[in-house]
Amino acid sequence: MPKPKESQTGRATRKSAGVFYTPEHIVNYILDRTLGKHDIVTDPAPKVLDPACGSGNFLVAAYDVLWGKLNENLILLQRRYAKEQYSIKSGNIETCMTGNQYWQPENLHYHIINCCLYGADVDEAAVSVAKSRLQEKAIPQTVVGLVDDNLVVCDSLIKWEGPSAAQVPDSGSEGISYKLTLAEFWQQKFDYIVGNPPYISFGLNRVGKIPIVQSDYLRHNYPYSAQYKLSYYALFFERSIKALKLGGYLGFITPDSYLLGRYYSKIREYILETCRVQEITLASSNVFAGVLVGIPAITILQKADNDCSTAVVTVTRLGTDGVPVTRYQYEQNYFMQQVYKRFRLFFHARDKEIIDKLEQTPCLLKDITKIRTGMRSLTVQAEIKSKTRQGNTWMKGLISSGQIRPFCLAYQGDWLDVNPAKLNKGGWEAAIIAGPKIFMRQTGDSLIAAIDRSGLYHLNNIHSLTVLQDGVSLEYLVCILNSRLMNYYYHTVTLEKGRAMAQVDIETVEKLPLRIDKQCQERLALLGIKLSKLAAAVYLGEAEETADSAVAADELGALYNEMNTLVYKIYGLTESEITYIEQANAENTITKFRKLW
Repeated sequence: MPKPKESQTGRATRKSAGVFYTPEHIVNYILDRTLGKHDIVTDPAPKVLDPACGSGNFLVAAYDVLWGKLNENLILLQRRYAKEQYSIKSGNIETCMTGNQYWQPENLHYHIINCCLYGADVDEAAVSVAKSRLQEKAIPQTVVGLVDDNLVVCDSLIKWEGPSAAQVPDSGSEGISYKLTLAEFWQQKFDYIVGNPPYISFGLNRVGKIPIVQSDYLRHNYPYSAQYKLSYYALFFERSIKALKLGGYLGFITPDSYLLGRYYSKIREYILETCRVQEITLASSNVFAGVLVGIPAITILQKADNDCSTAVVTVTRLGTDGVPVTRYQYEQNYFMQQVYKRFRLFFHARDKEIIDKLEQTPCLLKDITKIRTGMRSLTVQAEIKSKTRQGNTWMKGLISSGQIRPFCLAYQGDWLDVNPAKLNKGGWEAAIIAGPKIFMRQTGDSLIAAIDRSGLYHLNNIHSLTVLQDGVSLEYLVCILNSRLMNYYYHTVTLEKGRAMAQVDIETVEKLPLRIDKQCQERLALLGIKLSKLAAAVYLGEAEETADSAVAADELGALYNEMNTLVYKIYGLTESEITYIEQANAENTITKFRKLW
Protein backbone atom coordinates (compact mmCIF):
# COMPACT_ATOMS: atom_id res chain seq x y z
CA MET A 1 0.00 0.00 0.00
CA PRO A 2 1.75 3.22 -1.14
CA LYS A 3 1.87 5.84 1.58
CA PRO A 4 2.23 9.25 -0.10
CA LYS A 5 3.07 12.30 1.95
CA GLU A 6 2.25 15.99 1.89
CA SER A 7 5.29 16.92 -0.18
CA GLN A 8 4.69 14.38 -2.94
CA THR A 9 1.01 14.17 -3.66
CA GLY A 10 -2.33 15.91 -3.66
CA ARG A 11 -4.98 15.73 -1.00
CA ALA A 12 -7.08 13.07 -2.76
CA THR A 13 -4.19 10.60 -2.98
CA ARG A 14 -3.10 11.22 0.61
CA LYS A 15 -6.65 10.63 1.80
CA SER A 16 -7.01 7.38 -0.16
CA ALA A 17 -3.85 6.06 1.47
CA GLY A 18 -5.03 7.04 4.94
CA VAL A 19 -2.07 9.38 5.46
CA PHE A 20 -2.36 12.94 6.73
CA TYR A 21 0.15 15.64 7.59
CA THR A 22 0.66 16.01 11.35
CA PRO A 23 0.49 19.62 12.59
CA GLU A 24 3.53 20.89 14.45
CA HIS A 25 1.70 21.45 17.73
CA ILE A 26 0.54 17.81 17.75
CA VAL A 27 4.08 16.56 17.09
CA ASN A 28 5.38 18.71 19.93
CA TYR A 29 2.58 17.59 22.26
CA ILE A 30 3.49 13.92 21.74
CA LEU A 31 7.23 14.48 22.07
CA ASP A 32 6.80 16.56 25.25
CA ARG A 33 5.10 13.56 26.87
CA THR A 34 7.56 10.94 25.64
CA LEU A 35 11.09 11.90 24.61
CA GLY A 36 10.79 15.23 26.41
CA LYS A 37 10.84 13.40 29.76
CA HIS A 38 14.05 11.51 29.00
CA ASP A 39 17.04 11.82 31.35
CA ILE A 40 19.76 12.42 28.78
CA VAL A 41 22.63 12.31 31.28
CA THR A 42 21.67 8.86 32.57
CA ASP A 43 21.11 7.57 29.03
CA PRO A 44 22.63 9.81 26.33
CA ALA A 45 21.62 7.54 23.44
CA PRO A 46 17.86 6.84 23.58
CA LYS A 47 16.50 5.06 20.53
CA VAL A 48 13.55 6.88 18.94
CA LEU A 49 11.53 5.20 16.18
CA ASP A 50 8.79 6.46 13.88
CA PRO A 51 7.52 3.28 12.16
CA ALA A 52 5.58 5.27 9.55
CA CYS A 53 7.97 8.20 9.31
CA GLY A 54 7.05 9.60 5.91
CA SER A 55 9.04 12.75 5.25
CA GLY A 56 10.26 12.85 8.84
CA ASN A 57 8.17 15.38 10.78
CA PHE A 58 8.43 13.49 14.06
CA LEU A 59 12.10 12.60 13.55
CA VAL A 60 13.12 16.18 12.74
CA ALA A 61 11.30 17.43 15.84
CA ALA A 62 12.86 14.64 17.92
CA TYR A 63 16.27 15.73 16.60
CA ASP A 64 15.65 19.22 18.00
CA VAL A 65 14.61 17.82 21.38
CA LEU A 66 17.72 15.65 21.58
CA TRP A 67 20.04 18.43 20.43
CA GLY A 68 18.70 20.73 23.13
CA LYS A 69 19.06 18.13 25.87
CA LEU A 70 22.55 17.06 24.84
CA ASN A 71 23.88 20.56 24.26
CA GLU A 72 22.59 21.76 27.64
CA ASN A 73 24.29 18.86 29.43
CA LEU A 74 27.63 18.61 27.61
CA ILE A 75 29.72 19.36 30.70
CA LEU A 76 27.88 16.71 32.73
CA LEU A 77 28.24 14.21 29.89
CA GLN A 78 31.98 14.92 29.59
CA ARG A 79 32.46 14.32 33.30
CA ARG A 80 30.29 11.24 33.60
CA TYR A 81 31.57 9.48 30.50
CA ALA A 82 35.13 10.88 30.42
CA LYS A 83 36.80 7.47 30.33
CA GLU A 84 34.28 5.76 28.06
CA GLN A 85 35.48 4.82 24.59
CA TYR A 86 33.61 6.12 21.53
CA SER A 87 34.15 5.98 17.79
CA ILE A 88 33.09 8.09 14.82
CA LYS A 89 32.95 6.58 11.35
CA SER A 90 33.45 8.67 8.22
CA GLY A 91 33.51 6.56 5.09
CA ASN A 92 36.06 3.81 5.67
CA ILE A 93 37.79 5.73 8.44
CA GLU A 94 36.91 5.08 12.08
CA THR A 95 38.27 7.45 14.72
CA CYS A 96 38.34 6.32 18.35
CA MET A 97 38.24 8.75 21.24
CA THR A 98 37.37 9.18 24.92
CA GLY A 99 34.21 10.69 26.29
CA ASN A 100 35.96 14.03 26.85
CA GLN A 101 36.66 14.24 23.14
CA TYR A 102 33.37 12.75 21.95
CA TRP A 103 30.97 14.93 23.92
CA GLN A 104 31.65 18.12 21.97
CA PRO A 105 29.18 20.33 20.04
CA GLU A 106 30.61 19.33 16.66
CA ASN A 107 29.86 15.64 17.32
CA LEU A 108 26.23 15.99 18.42
CA HIS A 109 24.78 15.77 14.92
CA TYR A 110 26.66 12.53 14.24
CA HIS A 111 25.57 11.10 17.58
CA ILE A 112 21.88 11.95 17.14
CA ILE A 113 21.39 10.60 13.64
CA ASN A 114 23.55 7.52 14.13
CA CYS A 115 22.70 6.50 17.68
CA CYS A 116 19.23 7.90 18.39
CA LEU A 117 16.89 8.35 15.42
CA TYR A 118 15.25 5.53 13.46
CA GLY A 119 12.52 5.58 10.86
CA ALA A 120 10.73 3.27 8.44
CA ASP A 121 8.22 3.86 5.69
CA VAL A 122 6.96 2.07 2.60
CA ASP A 123 7.28 5.26 0.52
CA GLU A 124 10.86 5.45 -0.78
CA ALA A 125 10.52 9.07 -1.91
CA ALA A 126 9.27 10.15 1.51
CA VAL A 127 12.15 8.38 3.27
CA SER A 128 14.59 10.13 0.96
CA VAL A 129 13.10 13.48 1.98
CA ALA A 130 13.38 12.51 5.66
CA LYS A 131 17.07 11.65 5.24
CA SER A 132 17.75 14.98 3.52
CA ARG A 133 15.94 16.94 6.21
CA LEU A 134 17.98 15.29 8.95
CA GLN A 135 21.27 15.79 7.12
CA GLU A 136 20.39 19.46 6.66
CA LYS A 137 20.31 19.84 10.44
CA ALA A 138 24.12 19.67 10.44
CA ILE A 139 25.85 22.98 11.16
CA PRO A 140 29.31 23.98 9.85
CA GLN A 141 32.23 22.17 11.47
CA THR A 142 30.03 19.29 12.62
CA VAL A 143 30.70 15.67 11.80
CA VAL A 144 28.17 14.60 9.18
CA GLY A 145 26.80 11.16 9.91
CA LEU A 146 25.16 8.51 7.77
CA VAL A 147 21.47 7.75 8.20
CA ASP A 148 21.08 5.05 5.54
CA ASP A 149 21.00 2.22 8.09
CA ASN A 150 18.71 4.07 10.49
CA LEU A 151 16.05 5.18 7.98
CA VAL A 152 14.80 2.25 5.94
CA VAL A 153 12.28 1.70 3.17
CA CYS A 154 10.00 -1.17 4.11
CA ASP A 155 6.52 -2.20 5.10
CA SER A 156 6.75 -1.91 8.88
CA LEU A 157 3.97 -4.44 9.33
CA ILE A 158 6.08 -7.23 7.85
CA LYS A 159 8.01 -8.91 10.64
CA TRP A 160 11.40 -8.78 8.96
CA GLU A 161 13.10 -10.03 12.12
CA GLY A 162 11.11 -13.26 12.14
CA PRO A 163 10.77 -16.37 9.96
CA SER A 164 7.67 -14.98 8.20
CA ALA A 165 9.89 -12.51 6.32
CA ALA A 166 10.99 -15.43 4.15
CA GLN A 167 7.54 -15.32 2.54
CA VAL A 168 8.30 -11.89 1.08
CA PRO A 169 9.75 -12.12 -2.46
CA ASP A 170 13.21 -10.65 -3.01
CA SER A 171 15.10 -9.52 -6.07
CA GLY A 172 18.42 -11.39 -6.23
CA SER A 173 21.36 -10.90 -3.90
CA GLU A 174 20.52 -7.24 -3.31
CA GLY A 175 17.07 -8.24 -2.07
CA ILE A 176 18.51 -10.85 0.26
CA SER A 177 21.07 -8.38 1.59
CA TYR A 178 18.41 -5.77 2.25
CA LYS A 179 16.27 -8.31 4.07
CA LEU A 180 19.19 -8.88 6.42
CA THR A 181 19.48 -5.13 6.97
CA LEU A 182 15.77 -4.94 7.78
CA ALA A 183 16.05 -7.95 10.08
CA GLU A 184 18.81 -6.22 12.05
CA PHE A 185 16.78 -3.01 12.13
CA TRP A 186 13.66 -4.66 13.54
CA GLN A 187 15.52 -6.88 16.00
CA GLN A 188 16.26 -3.76 18.01
CA LYS A 189 14.14 -2.56 20.90
CA PHE A 190 13.35 1.13 21.18
CA ASP A 191 12.98 3.57 24.06
CA TYR A 192 10.42 5.75 22.30
CA ILE A 193 8.10 5.04 19.39
CA VAL A 194 6.15 8.01 18.09
CA GLY A 195 4.20 8.88 15.01
CA ASN A 196 1.02 9.16 13.00
CA PRO A 197 0.38 5.70 11.49
CA PRO A 198 -1.84 5.23 8.40
CA TYR A 199 -5.58 5.44 9.11
CA ILE A 200 -6.84 3.23 6.31
CA SER A 201 -9.34 0.52 7.31
CA PHE A 202 -10.14 -2.21 4.80
CA GLY A 203 -13.82 -3.10 4.62
CA LEU A 204 -15.09 0.45 5.07
CA ASN A 205 -16.97 2.31 2.33
CA ARG A 206 -14.86 3.45 -0.62
CA VAL A 207 -11.83 1.46 0.57
CA GLY A 208 -10.61 -1.32 -1.70
CA LYS A 209 -10.15 -4.91 -0.61
CA ILE A 210 -6.81 -6.04 0.72
CA PRO A 211 -5.25 -9.00 -1.16
CA ILE A 212 -6.05 -12.32 0.50
CA VAL A 213 -2.38 -13.26 0.94
CA GLN A 214 -1.68 -9.98 2.71
CA SER A 215 -4.82 -10.26 4.83
CA ASP A 216 -3.90 -13.80 5.90
CA TYR A 217 -0.37 -12.68 6.79
CA LEU A 218 -1.59 -9.78 8.94
CA ARG A 219 -4.26 -11.82 10.70
CA HIS A 220 -1.73 -14.55 11.51
CA ASN A 221 0.98 -12.18 12.76
CA TYR A 222 -1.23 -9.65 14.56
CA PRO A 223 -3.65 -11.67 16.70
CA TYR A 224 -4.52 -8.73 18.97
CA SER A 225 -5.16 -6.04 16.36
CA ALA A 226 -6.29 -7.83 13.17
CA GLN A 227 -9.85 -8.16 14.44
CA TYR A 228 -12.77 -8.05 11.98
CA LYS A 229 -11.94 -5.21 9.54
CA LEU A 230 -8.21 -4.56 9.20
CA SER A 231 -7.29 -1.10 10.47
CA TYR A 232 -3.67 -0.26 9.81
CA TYR A 233 -3.28 2.03 12.80
CA ALA A 234 -4.44 -0.74 15.17
CA LEU A 235 -1.82 -3.06 13.67
CA PHE A 236 0.82 -0.37 14.25
CA PHE A 237 -0.17 -0.26 17.93
CA GLU A 238 0.58 -3.98 18.33
CA ARG A 239 3.73 -3.83 16.21
CA SER A 240 5.11 -0.86 18.14
CA ILE A 241 4.32 -2.11 21.64
CA LYS A 242 6.24 -5.29 20.89
CA ALA A 243 9.17 -3.21 19.57
CA LEU A 244 9.39 -1.14 22.76
CA LYS A 245 11.84 -1.79 25.56
CA LEU A 246 10.30 -2.40 28.98
CA GLY A 247 9.69 1.04 30.40
CA GLY A 248 9.68 2.55 26.91
CA TYR A 249 7.06 5.03 25.74
CA LEU A 250 4.72 5.07 22.75
CA GLY A 251 3.03 8.22 21.49
CA PHE A 252 0.60 8.03 18.54
CA ILE A 253 -2.10 10.21 17.08
CA THR A 254 -4.84 8.04 15.56
CA PRO A 255 -8.60 8.07 15.01
CA ASP A 256 -10.55 7.63 18.24
CA SER A 257 -12.49 4.64 16.88
CA TYR A 258 -10.28 2.18 18.78
CA LEU A 259 -11.32 3.69 22.13
CA LEU A 260 -14.88 2.37 22.11
CA GLY A 261 -15.39 0.30 18.96
CA ARG A 262 -16.51 -3.25 19.67
CA TYR A 263 -14.11 -4.76 17.15
CA TYR A 264 -11.07 -3.14 18.74
CA SER A 265 -11.58 -5.03 22.00
CA LYS A 266 -8.52 -7.28 21.54
CA ILE A 267 -6.07 -4.44 20.94
CA ARG A 268 -7.51 -2.58 23.95
CA GLU A 269 -7.05 -5.66 26.11
CA TYR A 270 -3.50 -6.09 24.80
CA ILE A 271 -2.71 -2.47 25.64
CA LEU A 272 -4.14 -2.84 29.14
CA GLU A 273 -2.18 -6.04 29.81
CA THR A 274 1.18 -4.77 28.53
CA CYS A 275 1.20 -1.03 29.15
CA ARG A 276 0.44 1.72 31.58
CA VAL A 277 -1.92 4.09 29.80
CA GLN A 278 -0.28 7.38 30.69
CA GLU A 279 -2.56 9.73 28.81
CA ILE A 280 -5.37 9.78 26.26
CA THR A 281 -6.04 13.16 24.73
CA LEU A 282 -8.78 14.10 22.30
CA ALA A 283 -7.68 16.79 19.89
CA SER A 284 -10.02 19.23 18.20
CA SER A 285 -11.84 17.74 15.23
CA ASN A 286 -10.16 20.09 12.75
CA VAL A 287 -6.59 18.88 13.34
CA PHE A 288 -6.56 17.42 9.84
CA ALA A 289 -8.29 20.19 7.91
CA GLY A 290 -10.69 19.09 5.21
CA VAL A 291 -10.76 15.37 6.03
CA LEU A 292 -13.03 13.22 8.17
CA VAL A 293 -11.10 10.81 10.38
CA GLY A 294 -13.29 10.87 13.48
CA ILE A 295 -11.89 12.70 16.47
CA PRO A 296 -8.08 12.53 16.55
CA ALA A 297 -6.88 10.78 19.70
CA ILE A 298 -3.38 11.09 21.14
CA THR A 299 -2.36 7.98 23.08
CA ILE A 300 0.66 7.87 25.39
CA LEU A 301 1.64 4.40 26.69
CA GLN A 302 4.48 3.03 28.80
CA LYS A 303 5.37 -0.62 28.35
CA ALA A 304 5.35 -2.54 31.63
CA ASP A 305 5.90 -6.10 32.83
CA ASN A 306 3.74 -6.04 35.92
CA ASP A 307 0.17 -5.30 36.97
CA CYS A 308 -0.94 -2.05 35.36
CA SER A 309 -4.47 -1.93 36.79
CA THR A 310 -3.64 0.68 39.42
CA ALA A 311 -1.90 2.96 36.92
CA VAL A 312 -3.52 6.37 36.70
CA VAL A 313 -4.76 7.53 33.30
CA THR A 314 -4.82 11.23 32.48
CA VAL A 315 -7.69 12.10 30.15
CA THR A 316 -7.40 15.43 28.37
CA ARG A 317 -9.29 17.43 25.78
CA LEU A 318 -7.48 19.99 23.64
CA GLY A 319 -8.92 23.23 22.36
CA THR A 320 -8.61 24.33 18.75
CA ASP A 321 -5.36 26.08 19.70
CA GLY A 322 -3.84 22.83 20.94
CA VAL A 323 -3.97 23.89 24.60
CA PRO A 324 -5.63 21.51 27.12
CA VAL A 325 -9.03 22.80 28.23
CA THR A 326 -10.07 19.92 30.50
CA ARG A 327 -8.15 17.21 32.33
CA TYR A 328 -9.19 14.40 34.69
CA GLN A 329 -7.47 11.31 36.11
CA TYR A 330 -8.71 7.87 37.17
CA GLU A 331 -7.35 4.34 37.45
CA GLN A 332 -6.66 2.23 34.38
CA ASN A 333 -8.58 -0.59 36.02
CA TYR A 334 -11.80 1.26 35.13
CA PHE A 335 -11.17 0.35 31.49
CA MET A 336 -10.68 -3.31 32.41
CA GLN A 337 -14.11 -3.35 34.05
CA GLN A 338 -15.95 -2.14 30.95
CA VAL A 339 -17.67 -4.41 28.46
CA TYR A 340 -15.21 -5.16 25.65
CA LYS A 341 -12.56 -3.31 27.72
CA ARG A 342 -13.77 -0.02 26.27
CA PHE A 343 -11.68 3.07 26.96
CA ARG A 344 -14.51 5.21 28.29
CA LEU A 345 -13.25 8.75 28.74
CA PHE A 346 -14.32 11.29 31.34
CA PHE A 347 -13.04 14.84 31.32
CA HIS A 348 -14.57 15.90 34.65
CA ALA A 349 -14.96 14.06 37.95
CA ARG A 350 -18.64 15.01 38.05
CA ASP A 351 -19.31 13.24 34.76
CA LYS A 352 -17.91 9.97 36.06
CA GLU A 353 -19.85 10.28 39.31
CA ILE A 354 -23.16 10.85 37.52
CA ILE A 355 -22.61 8.09 34.95
CA ASP A 356 -21.64 5.63 37.70
CA LYS A 357 -24.80 6.56 39.58
CA LEU A 358 -27.04 6.10 36.53
CA GLU A 359 -25.47 2.72 35.77
CA GLN A 360 -26.43 1.40 39.18
CA THR A 361 -29.90 1.09 37.66
CA PRO A 362 -30.55 -2.67 37.43
CA CYS A 363 -32.72 -2.43 34.30
CA LEU A 364 -31.47 -1.69 30.79
CA LEU A 365 -33.57 -0.62 27.83
CA LYS A 366 -32.96 -3.98 26.15
CA ASP A 367 -34.53 -5.79 29.12
CA ILE A 368 -38.02 -4.60 28.18
CA THR A 369 -37.70 -3.66 24.51
CA LYS A 370 -36.55 -5.06 21.19
CA ILE A 371 -34.66 -2.74 18.84
CA ARG A 372 -34.49 -3.47 15.13
CA THR A 373 -32.85 -2.00 12.07
CA GLY A 374 -34.83 -1.13 8.97
CA MET A 375 -35.05 -2.41 5.41
CA ARG A 376 -31.97 -2.65 3.23
CA SER A 377 -32.00 -3.32 -0.50
CA LEU A 378 -29.96 -6.14 -1.98
CA THR A 379 -28.70 -3.63 -4.53
CA VAL A 380 -29.23 0.10 -3.95
CA GLN A 381 -31.82 1.79 -1.75
CA ALA A 382 -33.17 3.82 -4.68
CA GLU A 383 -34.71 0.64 -6.10
CA ILE A 384 -37.02 0.15 -3.13
CA LYS A 385 -38.30 3.69 -2.59
CA SER A 386 -40.62 5.92 -4.60
CA LYS A 387 -42.88 8.96 -4.27
CA THR A 388 -45.75 6.96 -5.79
CA ARG A 389 -47.07 3.49 -5.09
CA GLN A 390 -45.70 1.10 -7.71
CA GLY A 391 -47.65 -2.04 -6.79
CA ASN A 392 -49.16 -4.19 -4.07
CA THR A 393 -45.82 -4.73 -2.35
CA TRP A 394 -45.28 -0.99 -1.87
CA MET A 395 -46.10 0.43 1.58
CA LYS A 396 -45.93 3.86 3.19
CA GLY A 397 -42.62 4.46 4.87
CA LEU A 398 -39.90 6.74 6.17
CA ILE A 399 -36.70 7.04 4.17
CA SER A 400 -34.59 9.44 6.23
CA SER A 401 -33.56 9.94 9.85
CA GLY A 402 -34.49 13.57 9.38
CA GLN A 403 -38.14 12.51 9.26
CA ILE A 404 -37.86 11.59 12.94
CA ARG A 405 -38.40 14.70 15.02
CA PRO A 406 -38.56 14.86 18.81
CA PHE A 407 -41.97 13.40 19.72
CA CYS A 408 -43.38 13.51 16.15
CA LEU A 409 -42.88 12.09 12.66
CA ALA A 410 -42.64 14.01 9.39
CA TYR A 411 -44.01 11.52 6.84
CA GLN A 412 -43.38 12.97 3.39
CA GLY A 413 -45.39 10.71 1.11
CA ASP A 414 -42.75 8.07 0.41
CA TRP A 415 -43.44 4.45 -0.50
CA LEU A 416 -41.19 1.45 0.13
CA ASP A 417 -41.15 -1.89 -1.70
CA VAL A 418 -41.33 -4.66 0.89
CA ASN A 419 -40.91 -7.47 -1.64
CA PRO A 420 -38.61 -9.94 0.20
CA ALA A 421 -36.86 -10.81 -3.07
CA LYS A 422 -35.40 -7.29 -3.15
CA LEU A 423 -34.35 -7.06 0.48
CA ASN A 424 -31.64 -8.32 2.78
CA LYS A 425 -32.99 -10.73 5.33
CA GLY A 426 -33.54 -9.52 8.87
CA GLY A 427 -33.99 -6.05 10.28
CA TRP A 428 -37.76 -5.92 9.92
CA GLU A 429 -40.90 -7.99 10.33
CA ALA A 430 -44.28 -7.12 8.82
CA ALA A 431 -46.20 -8.00 11.99
CA ILE A 432 -43.95 -5.76 14.08
CA ILE A 433 -44.14 -2.90 11.59
CA ALA A 434 -47.93 -2.92 11.71
CA GLY A 435 -48.00 -2.49 15.48
CA PRO A 436 -47.24 0.51 17.70
CA LYS A 437 -43.55 1.30 17.99
CA ILE A 438 -40.97 3.98 18.61
CA PHE A 439 -38.79 5.27 15.79
CA MET A 440 -35.29 6.53 16.55
CA ARG A 441 -32.81 8.28 14.30
CA GLN A 442 -29.87 6.13 13.28
CA THR A 443 -27.85 9.04 11.92
CA GLY A 444 -26.99 11.93 14.21
CA ASP A 445 -25.18 12.56 17.46
CA SER A 446 -28.21 12.55 19.78
CA LEU A 447 -31.15 10.39 20.81
CA ILE A 448 -34.24 11.50 18.89
CA ALA A 449 -37.41 9.46 19.15
CA ALA A 450 -41.09 9.55 18.22
CA ILE A 451 -44.03 7.15 18.34
CA ASP A 452 -45.61 5.55 15.25
CA ARG A 453 -49.07 4.01 15.36
CA SER A 454 -49.78 4.14 11.62
CA GLY A 455 -47.77 1.12 10.53
CA LEU A 456 -45.04 2.97 8.67
CA TYR A 457 -42.14 0.98 7.24
CA HIS A 458 -38.61 2.36 7.36
CA LEU A 459 -35.14 2.04 5.87
CA ASN A 460 -32.06 1.02 7.85
CA ASN A 461 -31.15 4.64 8.64
CA ILE A 462 -33.90 4.46 11.27
CA HIS A 463 -34.18 2.17 14.29
CA SER A 464 -37.53 0.86 15.56
CA LEU A 465 -38.26 -0.11 19.15
CA THR A 466 -41.12 -2.27 20.43
CA VAL A 467 -42.07 -2.94 24.04
CA LEU A 468 -41.87 -6.54 25.28
CA GLN A 469 -43.24 -5.97 28.78
CA ASP A 470 -46.82 -5.17 29.68
CA GLY A 471 -47.45 -2.05 31.71
CA VAL A 472 -44.78 0.14 30.11
CA SER A 473 -46.13 2.78 27.74
CA LEU A 474 -44.48 4.03 24.57
CA GLU A 475 -45.10 7.59 25.73
CA TYR A 476 -43.13 6.97 28.92
CA LEU A 477 -40.20 5.56 26.97
CA VAL A 478 -40.19 8.27 24.32
CA CYS A 479 -39.97 10.90 27.06
CA ILE A 480 -37.00 9.11 28.62
CA LEU A 481 -35.24 8.82 25.26
CA ASN A 482 -35.77 12.48 24.33
CA SER A 483 -34.83 13.77 27.77
CA ARG A 484 -31.83 15.94 28.50
CA LEU A 485 -30.67 13.38 31.04
CA MET A 486 -30.56 10.45 28.61
CA ASN A 487 -28.90 12.58 25.95
CA TYR A 488 -26.35 13.74 28.50
CA TYR A 489 -25.65 10.08 29.32
CA TYR A 490 -25.41 9.15 25.65
CA HIS A 491 -23.11 12.05 24.75
CA THR A 492 -20.84 11.36 27.71
CA VAL A 493 -20.32 7.64 27.17
CA THR A 494 -20.14 7.63 23.35
CA LEU A 495 -18.19 10.83 22.53
CA GLU A 496 -20.61 11.28 19.61
CA LYS A 497 -21.67 14.84 20.36
CA GLY A 498 -20.61 17.14 17.55
CA ARG A 499 -19.00 14.33 15.56
CA ALA A 500 -19.26 14.58 11.78
CA MET A 501 -21.34 11.72 10.31
CA ALA A 502 -22.28 10.47 13.79
CA GLN A 503 -24.44 7.38 14.07
CA VAL A 504 -26.60 5.96 16.85
CA ASP A 505 -25.50 2.41 17.55
CA ILE A 506 -28.14 -0.16 18.52
CA GLU A 507 -25.85 -1.81 21.07
CA THR A 508 -25.39 1.49 22.90
CA VAL A 509 -29.12 2.23 22.89
CA GLU A 510 -29.89 -1.25 24.19
CA LYS A 511 -27.72 -0.59 27.25
CA LEU A 512 -29.27 2.72 28.24
CA PRO A 513 -30.12 2.64 31.97
CA LEU A 514 -33.89 2.51 32.38
CA ARG A 515 -35.94 3.20 35.48
CA ILE A 516 -39.62 2.32 35.51
CA ASP A 517 -41.35 4.44 38.13
CA LYS A 518 -44.93 3.22 38.46
CA GLN A 519 -45.98 6.32 40.39
CA CYS A 520 -44.63 8.71 37.77
CA GLN A 521 -45.36 6.67 34.64
CA GLU A 522 -48.89 7.92 34.05
CA ARG A 523 -47.91 11.55 34.55
CA LEU A 524 -44.91 11.24 32.24
CA ALA A 525 -46.99 9.42 29.62
CA LEU A 526 -49.56 12.24 29.64
CA LEU A 527 -46.75 14.74 29.13
CA GLY A 528 -45.57 12.62 26.21
CA ILE A 529 -49.00 12.81 24.55
CA LYS A 530 -49.11 16.60 24.94
CA LEU A 531 -45.55 16.97 23.69
CA SER A 532 -46.37 14.91 20.60
CA LYS A 533 -49.26 17.20 19.67
CA LEU A 534 -47.33 20.40 20.33
CA ALA A 535 -44.24 19.14 18.51
CA ALA A 536 -46.35 18.44 15.43
CA ALA A 537 -47.70 21.99 15.61
CA VAL A 538 -44.23 23.51 15.91
CA TYR A 539 -42.20 21.28 13.59
CA LEU A 540 -44.74 20.24 11.00
CA GLY A 541 -46.48 23.60 10.67
CA GLU A 542 -49.80 22.36 11.96
CA ALA A 543 -50.44 25.57 13.88
CA GLU A 544 -52.91 27.63 11.81
CA GLU A 545 -51.07 30.95 12.03
CA THR A 546 -47.60 32.22 12.85
CA ALA A 547 -48.85 33.59 16.14
CA ASP A 548 -50.30 30.20 17.01
CA SER A 549 -46.97 28.59 16.16
CA ALA A 550 -45.10 30.96 18.48
CA VAL A 551 -47.52 30.22 21.30
CA ALA A 552 -47.17 26.50 20.66
CA ALA A 553 -43.36 26.79 20.75
CA ASP A 554 -43.48 28.56 24.11
CA GLU A 555 -45.87 25.98 25.47
CA LEU A 556 -43.70 23.19 24.08
CA GLY A 557 -40.68 24.67 25.86
CA ALA A 558 -42.48 24.83 29.19
CA LEU A 559 -43.83 21.31 28.78
CA TYR A 560 -40.43 19.95 27.78
CA ASN A 561 -38.86 21.49 30.89
CA GLU A 562 -41.59 19.96 33.04
CA MET A 563 -40.91 16.58 31.43
CA ASN A 564 -37.17 16.85 32.13
CA THR A 565 -37.80 17.77 35.76
CA LEU A 566 -39.87 14.62 36.16
CA VAL A 567 -37.22 12.45 34.48
CA TYR A 568 -34.56 13.81 36.83
CA LYS A 569 -36.83 12.88 39.75
CA ILE A 570 -37.37 9.36 38.42
CA TYR A 571 -33.60 8.80 38.28
CA GLY A 572 -33.04 10.28 41.74
CA LEU A 573 -30.68 13.08 40.78
CA THR A 574 -29.76 15.79 43.26
CA GLU A 575 -30.17 19.50 42.60
CA SER A 576 -26.44 19.96 42.09
CA GLU A 577 -26.33 17.05 39.62
CA ILE A 578 -29.28 18.49 37.72
CA THR A 579 -27.61 21.90 37.58
CA TYR A 580 -24.43 20.34 36.22
CA ILE A 581 -26.30 18.44 33.49
CA GLU A 582 -28.33 21.51 32.54
CA GLN A 583 -25.13 23.52 32.20
CA ALA A 584 -23.59 20.76 30.09
CA ASN A 585 -26.63 21.02 27.84
CA ALA A 586 -26.82 24.82 27.95
CA GLU A 587 -27.13 25.08 24.20
CA ASN A 588 -29.95 22.54 24.18
CA THR A 589 -32.58 25.07 25.14
CA ILE A 590 -36.07 24.66 23.74
CA THR A 591 -35.64 27.83 21.69
CA LYS A 592 -32.93 25.95 19.77
CA PHE A 593 -34.89 22.71 19.83
CA ARG A 594 -35.44 22.63 16.10
CA LYS A 595 -31.73 23.16 15.36
CA LEU A 596 -30.48 20.72 17.97
CA TRP A 597 -32.72 17.82 17.15
